[in-house]
Amino acid sequence: MEIGQDNRRIGIGQHVKVINSQESASSTKLEESKISSCETVPYADELALKFSDWYFNLLNQSIQAGAGATLGTEHFWQDCNITIKMASASGTLEELVCSGASETVKLLCSTCSQNRLYFNPNLSQEGVRGRSDPHGVVAVLACGTLHTEQTCIGMFEQMFVLVRDVQALNNWKIKSTKLNLRSMAVTTLPTLEQGTFTKTLALSEAVDS
Repeated sequence: MEIGQDNRRIGIGQHVKVINSQESASSTKLEESKISSCETVPYADELALKFSDWYFNLLNQSIQAGAGATLGTEHFWQDCNITIKMASASGTLEELVCSGASETVKLLCSTCSQNRLYFNPNLSQEGVRGRSDPHGVVAVLACGTLHTEQTCIGMFEQMFVLVRDVQALNNWKIKSTKLNLRSMAVTTLPTLEQGTFTKTLALSEAVDS
C-alpha cells in the first residue's frame, strides 16, 4: 500500500488545501528561518527526546480507536498550522495544509488512520534533535520508520515548533508542525541526516553565516 493513495477522501472541510511546491516553499520560509536561528543546547535535545517519545506514543494510540489517551486540541495552540507531505514509491507527491487546532488534529489523525499508519521513531541522537532560542521557542526534529500492521512501508520525518503556554501550567504546546511521509524500502533505521529538514536548516545556517 502506498502512502496517500486514499487521502483525497479526507472530509476536513475548506480549511484544508492541496498546494504545489512553490506555495509550500513560500509558506514555510518564515518558519524555517526562525528555526535556523535557534541553537542546539543540551536541554533542548533532552526535551526533544522526551517530547518525541510522548508524542508518537499518543499519536499511535489516537490512530487505533479506543487504545487509550489520544492526541487532542489541548496539545496545540489555537493558531497552529500543519503541513503533511506524502511521497509514494512511484514518485507521486501530495501536500496538505491546514490551520487551527481542531483542523490540525482532524487532518493529522484522518491521514494516519486512513493509511493505517504506525510510527516507530528513532529515539536516539541520530533520530531526534532539539534546538532552542533565547525567547523560549524550541524546535524538534524527529524521524523513524512507517508501518502498516506488521509491515514496514517507508520512513517519516517530522518537525515541530514548541512554545510554552503560561495559561496551561506552562506546558509545551505545538505551534506548528511539518510531517513528511515517504513510501520506500527501508533496510536501516532512518536518521535525520537522510531527511530534508536537517539539510534545509544546514543550508540556511550556511547562508546566514
